[in-house]
Amino acid sequence: MLNYNEIDVLKDTCNELAEPINELLEQMIYEYEQYIKCGTPEDCMQRKEWMEMSYEDIRKNFNDTVRALQREVTNIREECTHEVIAKKTSSRYKRTRKMKLDTVNEYLKNNYRADIIDGFDTPWVTKRIVCNDGFSISVQANRCAYCTPRRDRAWPYSEVELGFPSKLDALIEGYAETEGTPQTVFGYVPIDVVNQLIEKHGGIKE
Repeated sequence: MLNYNEIDVLKDTCNELAEPINELLEQMIYEYEQYIKCGTPEDCMQRKEWMEMSYEDIRKNFNDTVRALQREVTNIREECTHEVIAKKTSSRYKRTRKMKLDTVNEYLKNNYRADIIDGFDTPWVTKRIVCNDGFSISVQANRCAYCTPRRDRAWPYSEVELGFPSKLDALIEGYAETEGTPQTVFGYVPIDVVNQLIEKHGGIKE
């Protein structure tokens, strides 16, 4: 859009032109100046409509606008409510899933014992797992064991400490603190591997 200085320069140029070109340009410049002051013909028409509106029409338009905004706010609130409910349902489902422990974690939880010393839990050594084929092994998970997380009562554990199996097994040899002997500790063994080990030997003996 031209500014007023540029319009003045254009007017001076028009004066140097012959008729009827200068008259046409002067008319165009005049209309352009009106356009700058009043806006486009569409803008003028809109303002005219507003000026001609009655009080009742203005109130009706205002009420319609308010109702539209209220509907929009209601829709936004409903969407937010649905999202919150969905998140709560998802969180509840996740908590429910966490309670469904695998075989080893369930054994650890069911056999957890501790003494209260100076106000703190002091966990007992969890009794050995004995399998149906006679295989046995120590499985420990607490703040003093080589496990993940390294805390008491943190079921489900993702890694646990094994120790002193009745015989060596290829599934856990790579985690041995001392190779070639069952008389050693196996630290941070993934829980899936331990479950495979127990299943391989027929499951936990009741």
